[in-house]
Amino acid sequence: MKKRKILHALIYAVLTLGALLVFFPFYLTVVSSLKDMSDIFSNFFGLPRHIVFDNFAYVLQRPDYFIALKNSAIITGVAIVAMVFFLPMCAYAISRRRFTSRFYSFLYFFMVAGIFIPFQAHLSILAFVAIAFEVFVNTAFGFCI
Repeated sequence: MKKRKILHALIYAVLTLGALLVFFPFYLTVVSSLKDMSDIFSNFFGLPRHIVFDNFAYVLQRPDYFIALKNSAIITGVAIVAMVFFLPMCAYAISRRRFTSRFYSFLYFFMVAGIFIPFQAHLSILAFVAIAFEVFVNTAFGFCI
């Protein structure tokens, strides 16, 4: 019985750590958006001394904001349509053959492992590709990458 309590405590500790790792960047984003620049540099992790909404007005007044918003909407839309089309077919094939084929078993574990790689790692790889090959900068192909 005592081993079970220790195991449960360990599981809850790991889950709590995981929740903090997920929600802490969101906290930093929200809190930093409500600070002025001097407050960000002097008190990065703390709550704002006084709430500032001028940051939102500054971002909305930039001429490239709505272009970036349009690009994000296009990328999101294309990704969702592609996932809705391709993922059910992949899931069906993998679920039927996972236990009979090493390839499908590997593909299954490869896809599950991809879930656990943080999104920032994917972004850093794409940023490296964009920087390494400057030919892709400001082109449609670079936009697709």
